[in-house]
Formats: sequence, structure tokens, C-alpha cells
Amino acid sequence: GLFSAQFSLSSTHLLCGANDGRVHLVDLASSAVSERFDGHTDDVNCVGVSKLDPNLFFTASDDCRVGVFDRRLGAAAGWLE
Repeated sequence: GLFSAQFSLSSTHLLCGANDGRVHLVDLASSAVSERFDGHTDDVNCVGVSKLDPNLFFTASDDCRVGVFDRRLGAAAGWLE
């Protein structure tokens, strides 16, 4: 299931935090998951899109970590534990 969702700055995608420890990026035009981001080991409870850079987003999880993800890397750019 999903715990959190936020629209991209362009409103073309929906960023979703899920109970599988992943973040899913859904393309709203096709209703398909266009990207998946791994890194958390427990539920992703919160997602947030950077207002300064559309490639960056933030996550918070039950694994007690906050992630900073970069779509250009396809992965986490850093962690707060």
C-alpha cells in the first residue's frame, strides 16, 4: 500500500512512498510506474519534492532514515540517520 504521495512540480508525475520500502514515480499520462527507487528497508511514510530542483526529492521511513534522492542518479544521494 501507499503511505504518502505528492505531485511533481510539473504535475506530470506522482511520487509515492510505499510499504515495500520503495518510492514509486507514476507517470500520470500513462498511469504507469515510470521509475522505482530503492534504499529504505521499511515503510516509506513521507515523500516531498524539492521546490528548487525537480530532480530531487526527500523521503522518511520507519527504518529511521531520511533519504535525499536524485532522479539523475536513480538512487539516494545521501542519508540522515
